[in-house]
Amino acid sequence: MSNADIFTYILLAIGLVLSIPMLVRIGEIIGQRIRLKLNPIKKVKIRRWHNNEFIGYGEVDLTSPETIAIQLEKIDAELLKGKQNG
Repeated sequence: MSNADIFTYILLAIGLVLSIPMLVRIGEIIGQRIRLKLNPIKKVKIRRWHNNEFIGYGEVDLTSPETIAIQLEKIDAELLKGKQNG
């Protein structure tokens, strides 16, 4: 084995060690995509604030034919109405 071969193997080993974080990140991304295919997100729970005061929680349905803006307006109306009553 010549010095050039040893140098080449050392460089390859360093390259493999340096590529580990990239391979881990690629594995995480692939895992997230598989998880979203098997268990798609249908509802999102949100926290609503008004004048820097926490009002409450609401839920937006992503599969609904209504737009998200309309759903948020309904949630705001319900939470503000509940806050005024209670």
